[in-house]
Amino acid sequence: MHYEYNHVLSPITTDAVIESVSRGIVFGTNSLSIATPALNHVLSPITTDAVIESVSRGYHKPCLSESHKMIRFKSCDNKMLSVLPIFAVILVFGQCLAQDISWEPRARGDKHHELINQTVAHKTDEKIIFVGDSITQGWQSLGKAVWDKYYAPRHAYNYGISGDRTENVIFRIRDKEFDGLNPKVAVLMIGTNNIGWNNTVEDAAHGVQEVLQELTAKMSTTKVILLSNLPRTQPNGSKCKRLNVLLKKFADNKTIFYLDLWSHYETPDGRQKFELFVDKLHVNEKGFEVWQQTMDPLLNKLDPNL
Repeated sequence: MHYEYNHVLSPITTDAVIESVSRGIVFGTNSLSIATPALNHVLSPITTDAVIESVSRGYHKPCLSESHKMIRFKSCDNKMLSVLPIFAVILVFGQCLAQDISWEPRARGDKHHELINQTVAHKTDEKIIFVGDSITQGWQSLGKAVWDKYYAPRHAYNYGISGDRTENVIFRIRDKEFDGLNPKVAVLMIGTNNIGWNNTVEDAAHGVQEVLQELTAKMSTTKVILLSNLPRTQPNGSKCKRLNVLLKKFADNKTIFYLDLWSHYETPDGRQKFELFVDKLHVNEKGFEVWQQTMDPLLNKLDPNL
């Protein structure tokens, strides 16, 4: 009897690891083995021959030059194959995790459930919500003084989660985090982590577009301020700048309003203003002040009563 198992293993870091995988480690399901991003592994030597085939997926880029590897295993004899040591498996998955599709929902954990509880407790009080990744979450730490002065009195609530990409936000919207909310304004900044995760600019934009569709469907009377992503170091800086060009096209100036923050965080000759950042990606208190000063005129225009 012959069985065929297909599994995408991406990305592969070295030819040596590819060769090691071909000699006996399977990342799959059923009676073979299981590997997850959390590095919970069940490793079993198997009685198979292995064939590695390169396949090309435009949305799925590797750490090195290959696209990603599909491993096809066919059970055909009783020859026991060698097992790659567990630390090599950790190397593959720890150094270079497979990326996700920017518009397909991806689950979040404890912070997501914490924010669901926030919504349940304050849904009738929330007038402004900030949705995004660690840059947005930073309002609770480095930006807290600015937040407490300008946004807490206006019943603003923070829905930023460190590390979030568009697919995480899509999951959060679909999984009750915003159920029952009807804020006057939602402030959205998302996409830089998709670029950092090697999504193409176009795929990252597709993900942001899906987030906008989900948000406006969930909160039909809410105005959305879509913020540009902020400058960052190369090579991702130029990609984020190209992403912003695409994001601007999503504004209809009825429900979705695009706001350029980028130009306020770089010099006239195009250099990042590092004095506004703590690590060339996340902004410091002065950076949050610039954000507030740049955004508030639009916020006040959308709802003078806020």
